[in-house]
Amino acid sequence: GALQYILQHTVDVTELQKLRKLRDEVGVVRRAEAIQARNRDLARESRRLLEFFQQAPGFVAVLGGPDHVFQMTNAAYLELVGRSELVGRSVRDSLPEVVGQGFVDVLDQVHQSGQPYIGRREPVVLEGSNDPSQTRRVLNFIFQPIFDPDDKVTGIIIQGYDVTEEVEYEERQALLIQELNHRVKNTL
Repeated sequence: GALQYILQHTVDVTELQKLRKLRDEVGVVRRAEAIQARNRDLARESRRLLEFFQQAPGFVAVLGGPDHVFQMTNAAYLELVGRSELVGRSVRDSLPEVVGQGFVDVLDQVHQSGQPYIGRREPVVLEGSNDPSQTRRVLNFIFQPIFDPDDKVTGIIIQGYDVTEEVEYEERQALLIQELNHRVKNTL
């Protein structure tokens, strides 16, 4: 029962450790590549959504905060108001002519109540660079509140259509019908 020999068996595991470390690094690289691919997909989706926003058939603007600061506008909105630089400025500062027409009060109400406002055939006078410089337009639009996850209003989406030509056509048509009725009565 006395110890006669000691057997030492040494195995060099340096290569094994290097392989394990390399495997872990490859895993990190693969995860990084996957994240980069996902980021590219998200960037592509963001660009596409911005293209949709810009090409929307109606006018669209996104306002932020209780001061109604422009965060985004599409080309149709800029053309409607006859201005080019609105982002970062409030509605009150950018479009002072709409303040006296009550539209900022309506925006305040939408922001406070969280209830959308639908405007149907509402006249508005805009003083941008349009020709003539003061333009009376008739608009169908909605002021739609934007909510955060806690159901707090953080902004408003303005979306609508310019129906001025349609309204003017209907007015001309009604005038022509009245004139025709008048002439028929005179003839009879």
